Amino acid sequence: MSTPTASWPGDLPVERVERKGLGSPDTLADGIAELASICYAQHCRDRLGVVLHHNLDKVAIHAGHLLVSGGAARYDTPIRVIIGGRASSAFAGETIPVHDLLVDAVYEQLALALPGYDHLLLDIQVETGNTSRFAHWYRPRGLHDLPELTELRCTDSAHLVACAPRTRTEIATLLAEAWLAEQPWAGSDVKVHTLRRGRQLEITARVPALLVRDESPSGLTEFRELLRHAETTLTELIHAAAPDLAVTVGCNTAQHPAETGALDGDYVTLSGSALDLGESGATGRGNDRHGLISPAHQAGNETTYGKDPTGHVGKVAAWLLDELAAHIAATHGPCRISGSWHIGSRFDDPALLHLEVDPDEQPAAEELLGELLPALVADHRWLEDLLDTERYRPRRAPSAAWEAELRHHPYF
Repeated sequence: MSTPTASWPGDLPVERVERKGLGSPDTLADGIAELASICYAQHCRDRLGVVLHHNLDKVAIHAGHLLVSGGAARYDTPIRVIIGGRASSAFAGETIPVHDLLVDAVYEQLALALPGYDHLLLDIQVETGNTSRFAHWYRPRGLHDLPELTELRCTDSAHLVACAPRTRTEIATLLAEAWLAEQPWAGSDVKVHTLRRGRQLEITARVPALLVRDESPSGLTEFRELLRHAETTLTELIHAAAPDLAVTVGCNTAQHPAETGALDGDYVTLSGSALDLGESGATGRGNDRHGLISPAHQAGNETTYGKDPTGHVGKVAAWLLDELAAHIAATHGPCRISGSWHIGSRFDDPALLHLEVDPDEQPAAEELLGELLPALVADHRWLEDLLDTERYRPRRAPSAAWEAELRHHPYF
């Protein structure tokens, strides 16, 4: 079996990973942007037979104001969702219901992400445009105004990175966030920060209380008891899946131990998100396309969410690199692949394609890489994958799935 390369994040002496939970305002904005693109593209594909130009990666979600008193809560200011970006509103004389598609995407993503969704007070604004320096880029008269159908080229420049497989630090972070969000008393805006030093894993989590269930804590004392129990249980769970790791878990570590009484002044939510407490979010400020913030990947800041899945380099090149990394890792061990594309270039002709893998595997892995990239581009399978499997849509897998992956991880 191949050994990890020294540049693979899981083999570094120190590794830091973060996960903003599904209910984080930034993750909500990312999820709305990605689902808006998916819904728009699916409508175009199913109705028109072609996906029209769009970029819906400019979503902002602004905090509402929640009044909490004596265990009861209500909004006196709505949560505002603003969708910007551009999308073609017609094709060959047929109008596309952009506004309705995007509003439906907002409701669907918030219903998925927020356990208190039924209690939300919402204000949704669709502010998309369809103008460009090219007269018919977002106003196509017919197939002749969609040049990518005959020759697909990058419409922007970008640098992206893919690593495979996930490291144990990454899996433990996803496991912690999922397990905490699954607790009936917790909201979905769980933020997890994990620091690995050698084989020592330090996990710090911020967990909101949720007011809308029978299991919700009745006061600060009960909330803290639930958090302490969560720390113990989660520590034991992760250590059992990875016995060689020394694990510590801390939840809501900023709480002052002397505070007692009602929940009003603590991290209490009605929706499950810090949106209730004045936090706002925007696309591109949270997790990367893999659902994590992993600085050791050495990635850039290209945002995948909401980008046109037909040919935008930030979406298509990301998919290509992820596929390449998965194939290389399956046969040659842990790897990192960096790629740069220049505006106007073909996807099978990147300006840079750099592979890092176990030196003993390097020649064979590079040969495979050279064969795979043009084959993947010619196959053009990414559109189906991105739309039908919703590959990059922010979601949360069950904690049991992450526990099994951590338990059977082949590389330390």
